[in-house]
Amino acid sequence: MRTDAKTELEKSLLDALADLADAVDEGIAPESRSEHLDTAFEDAMCLLFPEEEEEATPRYTVFTRTWWRENPDWPNGLEPHAGERKTIATVRSEEEAIAMCKDYNSTHESGRLSLRAEFDLMEDKR
Repeated sequence: MRTDAKTELEKSLLDALADLADAVDEGIAPESRSEHLDTAFEDAMCLLFPEEEEEATPRYTVFTRTWWRENPDWPNGLEPHAGERKTIATVRSEEEAIAMCKDYNSTHESGRLSLRAEFDLMEDKR
């Protein structure tokens, strides 16, 4: 449960963010100052409310796909082709995504079609 002090601090952060966004819109502050506002605000909120970080929406999708397909008209019968993505997990950090891909790729044979694990940043759907 949030304390009154945390609620007031959250409100202050939201107000400051809105004021800076208005300043950018009005040409008072340069756009370069606003480039990372969302990230900075999210980081601040995670520091203020660490219990909410665990419940946050995952940010990276880890998936597998092949990089070749069978085609007898190509040399060795293989045509370059990025196959369909098959999601295996969603994770919160890039470090988790990298570790999961390394683990998957070191414990699974890639086979003739080169099945590999990769990750991608999820789109924000707010």
